[in-house]
Amino acid sequence: MDNENLNTGKVVDFKEIKDYQKAARDFGEENDDLEKLLLNCFAKKIETIACCGGHSNSKRAPYISFAFSPENEQLIYALLSKLKETGFNFQYNRGPKGKSFFNIIESDDFDFKRPSTLFNDINEVINSFDITKDYFEELPSDLKIYSSIIKTAEKDELLCENIQRDTFQMSYQKYLDKYEYIMLTNDSYYNEIVQKANFKKKTDAKGLVPYYSLEVIDRQMAIQPLNEIKVNIQIFENKPVEKKNDDNLKLEFQYDERTRDNPLINHLKVNFDDSLEIVAQKLYKCREKGINAFAIFNGMELNNFGITNYHQIIDAYEQGLKQTKEKLQKMRNNQSLQENQQLISENEGIKR
Repeated sequence: MDNENLNTGKVVDFKEIKDYQKAARDFGEENDDLEKLLLNCFAKKIETIACCGGHSNSKRAPYISFAFSPENEQLIYALLSKLKETGFNFQYNRGPKGKSFFNIIESDDFDFKRPSTLFNDINEVINSFDITKDYFEELPSDLKIYSSIIKTAEKDELLCENIQRDTFQMSYQKYLDKYEYIMLTNDSYYNEIVQKANFKKKTDAKGLVPYYSLEVIDRQMAIQPLNEIKVNIQIFENKPVEKKNDDNLKLEFQYDERTRDNPLINHLKVNFDDSLEIVAQKLYKCREKGINAFAIFNGMELNNFGITNYHQIIDAYEQGLKQTKEKLQKMRNNQSLQENQQLISENEGIKR
């Protein structure tokens, strides 16, 4: 079993790779540069998903896929920052929860008669990577917004719910005379947003797969349309409830127009690292002290009016979260229906 080639076309669990040398040889496809890169990634615990050394007979360009994870996030920003002018295609792909990936692919006009610099260039970035630096701040404004859209899509629990059917891909590429930003998805909610941001609808070379593209001669020209996408996406995100025990719950209050108008209601301050459990316990502690209080957690108002235990606050939050998700899903469905009706009307107009 240990002598079997690991490169069977299936994804191998990164944690199960024991022999780094053998795995790098198997997946390296006799490409020395790819083999060195994989060995470096394995040694530094950088999770990769897939790779290809390039195949001229099928015109398949060299590429490597990194897991889009908190552990890889700063490295991905570093790769974007350092290699943004190379012509490589940077491509985020939304997967099921915790399974998204980020491709870096050779340029579209890659000449198979010459060796690719892709793997060496990536290796150089990895070798110079400084874990203490914030590489997001090194990105130009367009790629900061591009990365923020990706982060938003990654958290959206309504996006790609059916991973066998649903698609979401966001790409960036530098050409000799232009910059291109692409969104490819079958989610009509995102398609409507990107269309309003003046991305143009296109299809792939075979005319089968539709996508939206923005082409500009200067990356500064991409800032406004990308920002329109960023600010208009409304997502559903269910933040996990963290279990914390804190016997010394410090109560702090903040004052605003609402509390000034009604001094019998107190606005409980929520700290950045407070979990839902902590906020609920603080509100219940207020109740025990006879203090009417409310708090804003994850954009939702919670209060301690008429409660007998803090679990009631958690239940109210989860019920509100469920209603928010249903409301947002209904809104997206209505937008999809309107979009489809508009297309039908346009088609009928053409027939006439």
